[in-house]
Amino acid sequence: EEAYSFDGGSTWQKGNTKSYGSNTTVKVRVRDIAGNIYEHKDVVINRIDKDKPVLESSLEPSGWTNGKVSIKVHGKDNTSNIVGYQCGSENKVNENNWVEIKGEKEIDITEETDTNGTMYCFMKDEAGNVSDAKEIVINNIDKEKPTIDVNPESSKVAKEVNVTITAKDTGGSNLASNNSYQYYLSTSSTALSGGQWTNYTPGSAFKLGTGKTGTYYLFVKTIKDNAGNVSNGNQSVSGTNYHRYGTYIFLNETPTCTISGNPTNWTNKDVTLTVNSTSQQLHSSPYSWTSSTSGF
Repeated sequence: EEAYSFDGGSTWQKGNTKSYGSNTTVKVRVRDIAGNIYEHKDVVINRIDKDKPVLESSLEPSGWTNGKVSIKVHGKDNTSNIVGYQCGSENKVNENNWVEIKGEKEIDITEETDTNGTMYCFMKDEAGNVSDAKEIVINNIDKEKPTIDVNPESSKVAKEVNVTITAKDTGGSNLASNNSYQYYLSTSSTALSGGQWTNYTPGSAFKLGTGKTGTYYLFVKTIKDNAGNVSNGNQSVSGTNYHRYGTYIFLNETPTCTISGNPTNWTNKDVTLTVNSTSQQLHSSPYSWTSSTSGF
């Protein structure tokens, strides 16, 4: 005889057990062979939770930075409470790494890092459900300073020299759009003197020293990237750091000379002429002699 009902007597069964996979209200009835029916008070099943916690994440800052990044993870569970979390570099749960917390329907956690990489976070609820891995990719940290390269970094004596200034960023954030690409040709190695700031195009050659004579130094403004890193200057002027190169030696003045040894009186001996020049940068073969006897 079927003695048990779990739906208020609508259906009966021989066995005295019945399983439920979701929360519900059960009306239990038991009858004997004489037809007497016992009505048990309703059994309310309300502790079944098969839903995993749901995670959302964000980075702060979300843009490029040369410092730390805060990883913010928000967890929510619609049925039971969240009671633990863990974050790490591996996409798997380690039962020894759970951080136990007071049960809450929603929680917020914050992790910090100063290196790029991938972090995986998990949360678990009171029913033992573990969330899917929340993959968080950190790729907005750039600690590499941009660089300024000048070719050539100095020169021997010349009328002018072709110079190329190259600006690079290898950290990933790229060069800032508001960089000032300018150079200053100075007669001093420690100050900005005798010149003016001039624009240049990175990677494009330009002539330096045209029309100038003397020893010069090239100052180049530092640059920054989108993470805030600034290139390493090597010369400070009035509290501002610059890249300094040199020396560059330019010679654009025609040398002058005096000639001695030409007699004013008639002589029957050979005449030796001596050239004296005030120039300190004469060629290794500086003198040219051309003689002519026409007119005699």
